[in-house]
Amino acid sequence: MSKPTDTINFSFKEIEPNLSTFDKRFMHFFGVTNPINFFVDDKEVEEGVILVNKFKDLASKSENGTIQITVEEKTKIIRGIELMNASTNDTGQLVFKPFRMCGFVPVNIPILCGIVLSKPTMLNTIFFQWLNQSYNAGLNFGNKNSTCEYTDAELFKGYVAAVGSSLSVAITLRKLTAGVTKTATGKKLLLLNTLVGGTAGACASFCNTYFMRMAETEKGIDVFADEELTKKAGVSK
Repeated sequence: MSKPTDTINFSFKEIEPNLSTFDKRFMHFFGVTNPINFFVDDKEVEEGVILVNKFKDLASKSENGTIQITVEEKTKIIRGIELMNASTNDTGQLVFKPFRMCGFVPVNIPILCGIVLSKPTMLNTIFFQWLNQSYNAGLNFGNKNSTCEYTDAELFKGYVAAVGSSLSVAITLRKLTAGVTKTATGKKLLLLNTLVGGTAGACASFCNTYFMRMAETEKGIDVFADEELTKKAGVSK
């Protein structure tokens, strides 16, 4: 059994997420959105960023990206990367806390409770759908790719399209089910609220992601090739 002070060979490639199967993609996504990390102090996150960048810099200067570290340092690196994935953008800068990936569940719970449990009035429908998609727009913006520049017009267009689609679907469904919800109570009302809110939210969330990240699909983002794979494929830089 290795001791915390034992030195081992380490490369960042060995801890890259394996996304080859659905289970592995699910576990990676769960790690990124783990709500426990939402309650981690910003200082700990910032220390994790500094630590990871320090060892990445050392790895970039070493042969084959392999460095000598202790078991304890490897544990800290893995934890640092977990916090970075959950709380920072791709440049390592802290994202506004509610818009962090780890904030997706804690922030959404009260919003979803409002959608499902509030009285089925048109005002409640409009307010909670607007709130839900405004939050999703903030989440998409906070975690956008930094290599793609967004204009204010593109951001405004995306936000309006996302919120507009949500309200359109929600209002239409609310009107179509108005006759039923008027007399519905208990489980039936809960089911109808879930149907209206869930359908509107699902359609709008698609539009939200599409329009808020449209600049990335139209302009493209920077992609970095794996040097080892590039050499094996015989592709020149």
